[in-house]
Amino acid sequence: MENQALVILRDQVISIILGTVFLFIGLAVCGIAAMRRRSGERVLVWVGIWSAMYGARPLVESLVLVGGVPHWFQAGVPYLETVIAYLIMVVAALAWLELSRGK
Repeated sequence: MENQALVILRDQVISIILGTVFLFIGLAVCGIAAMRRRSGERVLVWVGIWSAMYGARPLVESLVLVGGVPHWFQAGVPYLETVIAYLIMVVAALAWLELSRGK
């Protein structure tokens, strides 16, 4: 039993690490945007949300496969993955809109 769990965990290590890094970067950027509180800092908010969503999806998938989340959360993971998959393009478009506004 331990060998099976170790093999599954070994296959998911990269996804867990990258997901955690992108999630942390996204939350840090959103925190920086909240501290600055300027009207021109919306781009930081959108890029932060985009990065956090990009990191949350593989992180949640990996942790569910490993069994590192409670059972009640595992029931909602397919819905969470679907919501992230659809909304990530909307957030990316809003970030691109803020980045492409002319100066």
